[in-house]
Amino acid sequence: MSKQAITLIVVFSLGFAVGRYLNIDPSVLKVWLEYLLYLLLFFIGISISDEVLKLRNVSEFLGELLKLVSSTLLGSALGGTLAGAIILLSGYPAELGFSDPALVVRYGIAVSIGMGWYTFTGAILSMRGAFLGFLGFTSNLSRELITFLLYPLLPRKLRISGISMGGATTMDTTLPVIHRFGGPKASLLSFVHGLILTLLVPIILPLIASPG
Repeated sequence: MSKQAITLIVVFSLGFAVGRYLNIDPSVLKVWLEYLLYLLLFFIGISISDEVLKLRNVSEFLGELLKLVSSTLLGSALGGTLAGAIILLSGYPAELGFSDPALVVRYGIAVSIGMGWYTFTGAILSMRGAFLGFLGFTSNLSRELITFLLYPLLPRKLRISGISMGGATTMDTTLPVIHRFGGPKASLLSFVHGLILTLLVPIILPLIASPG
């Protein structure tokens, strides 16, 4: 584990502990965190601009981007299918009011296809039930947090493909950590990857979540 990754985990843990034990109201920090994120994105934009100028083979970049976006979508859908199957095997659907196995798997995919956009996913799925809304929110929030913690631990050769774990968040909230540990090329791919998924989620998610 690199020194930077250890530092990131320690800082995150300290922040969690301070927020937990000092009972700090998150709304107090929200505005400052938002402006800090904008500032980070501004400096990352400066760094990425140099990478754009160095870009020689646009078709190669687009091909790499297409593979990245496709693998993120496919991996998320497969993960949701697997999660739905596990829920079916565990016997929880009956307790939660779901009697149709196909619907359980469908909602599993809907949760995972939120791509880390927890506010949107939680809101859409809450229209199908409070439990689904809660599951959509917490699962996608966890995806963002896991990206913060695990991306710095990836071997260098996996830092491009590892962008997929962040889903739509790679355009904004997880972009700083990807830029820090992946470099300018990963940052450029990450931003466009997150932008495309952010545009797709509001189209795909309601279609999947619809009871038909």
